[in-house]
Amino acid sequence: MTISSSLVISLMIWISTMTGYIVPDPPKVGYKTESELAHILYNCTKPTKITKPTCDDIKSDKYKGGGKHHRTLAIYNNVLQQIYIRKDLEKSYNKVVMQSVLLHELIHHMQYKNKVDFNCLGKYEKEAYYLQDIWLLKQGEKNVMKTLDLNSLYLIMLFSCGDYNYLNSFDNRRFFSEIH
Repeated sequence: MTISSSLVISLMIWISTMTGYIVPDPPKVGYKTESELAHILYNCTKPTKITKPTCDDIKSDKYKGGGKHHRTLAIYNNVLQQIYIRKDLEKSYNKVVMQSVLLHELIHHMQYKNKVDFNCLGKYEKEAYYLQDIWLLKQGEKNVMKTLDLNSLYLIMLFSCGDYNYLNSFDNRRFFSEIH
């Protein structure tokens, strides 16, 4: 998908009309492979104890795509003010859906540039998916969950603002045995 500057600006204006955010300078847009996106997403340059197994999998010859990382369609890097879109997106989605993926990442860019402070990462995602859903429906597509084949539990977890430090303090074996 070729992304024109006029498409980026028109999507940013639409976001502004929906949110009241000021339209900033547009971000850079680039393309990455599925494994490159996963590498960025899991910060494999400096992996943590939690992300190291995933990063090792991504780096290995075993990782050929289509695995657990295949759902990463795009990423916004606020430090570089860069959007990375998966190179092969057009193989799975039509033009309108691909534009909605760009829209989602532009929402994050505008949240960052407008210094939106939700005090919770989940709220940034909730707004982005909500606006992406509205935009898709206005374009005659199905809602975002059906269009991107998203699981409602996935979205609940993504939107949550729980106390992760508290949850991480549990002995996972004991915690899971108690709830099953």
